[in-house]
Amino acid sequence: MTEQDFLKSVQEHVMTIENDNATRLEWQPIETAPKGQRILVATEKGVPFFAKYIPPKTHEANTESSPDWADYDDVQDMYWCPEGWYMEVDCELCDICCRKYAGLPLTQWMPTPEVPE
Repeated sequence: MTEQDFLKSVQEHVMTIENDNATRLEWQPIETAPKGQRILVATEKGVPFFAKYIPPKTHEANTESSPDWADYDDVQDMYWCPEGWYMEVDCELCDICCRKYAGLPLTQWMPTPEVPE
């Protein structure tokens, strides 16, 4: 699945929730978003996607391909994911991978909707 396909599916999911009058999930200001948990966020252009805010030194970095992007802690001799927003992406190496988000400013968030049965 390409990133564009993924974003389109998330937009369709949000529209379905709104159109079905299911339990309404309200968008909230990004400043109130919880840290360290998977949520739905939206850019200033209204593009939604699943993401997680990673606080500093809380998520060990995968540096197999290149350690240059990660924060090195010489006391613990570990690489950490830099603090910030991470977009969930499909990955062949693990169930869920995250990629540091560096796009349009994020403005809103909502809890992750429950998966329909």
